[in-house]
Amino acid sequence: MIERGATRIGLNNGGLTPSQLNGSTAKFVQLFSKMLGISLGCFAGMLPLVFLSPPKVEFTYEDLQVYNATFGPNGVTTQQFADMMESAAGGAVPRPGTSSPRLARRARW
Repeated sequence: MIERGATRIGLNNGGLTPSQLNGSTAKFVQLFSKMLGISLGCFAGMLPLVFLSPPKVEFTYEDLQVYNATFGPNGVTTQQFADMMESAAGGAVPRPGTSSPRLARRARW
């Protein structure tokens, strides 16, 4: 299909005879050219990915409820809230329904 399109726009096979076209060198050049064309096309197609903005933070329904009830009215931005939630993921603030070993030790005292 691509070869027919190339013939229609005036490109030719370089004056090779059918026996030369069936030779190993011509087949290698054809294969290499197809691989190079596909690779360059893939890189050109992925180029817009370089210019994408960073991914947006998604909150769970419970996190949104906490933000809207407590943090949003007090002027905390969603980015500040996301940063706080990310830093709390290390174990400083336990998530609802989970236990914290640090709090369990203090409860024994």
